Amino acid sequence: STLLKTLAGLLPPHSGVVQRFVQTTYLSQSNQIHWPLPVREVLQLSGMDLETALNAAMITNLGIDHILEKYTNEISHGQLARVRLCRSLISPGLVHFLDEPFAALDPPDRSEIFSSLRKLCDQGHTIVMTSHDLELCYMFANSFLGVNRDNALKASPKMDADFLSWVFHQRVRVHNVQEQIMLKWEQRG
Repeated sequence: STLLKTLAGLLPPHSGVVQRFVQTTYLSQSNQIHWPLPVREVLQLSGMDLETALNAAMITNLGIDHILEKYTNEISHGQLARVRLCRSLISPGLVHFLDEPFAALDPPDRSEIFSSLRKLCDQGHTIVMTSHDLELCYMFANSFLGVNRDNALKASPKMDADFLSWVFHQRVRVHNVQEQIMLKWEQRG
């Protein structure tokens, strides 16, 4: 969370300089909107026209097109997470910082939304996100940045046993089964 906030310009770096050359968006972990608003109004806070083909497609892809007139206090936590994610993604910006965007979502919804994020990346956007859902990250992400308990950073083009063992300070075996990952963590000893 701190790293994303620093990259997004919400926190100053402890040392050095963070330069941003493009407009960015940031989605916090907090899955709340502090007062009831219609979903449509929450999305309009992005400052973007919801009727453009691209934004209408995002609203449909995230499965919130049928709740636009409902108030935020009338929808589920999972639907609210989708609304907040949609607002972030339709806001102006080519780089989107997402802090645990799938925490309030059911597993089938996570996969569907990850697929939508992948399509956005294919259109030239960059998604930088935190997630504890290693299996979905393995399936959809194209590069990884790990932070271990010593607060050291390591980048990797793939999520393999060496990378995961470094991040978690624990040996792990990675098994690929039909383009999915199965992790077998060894006992600490």
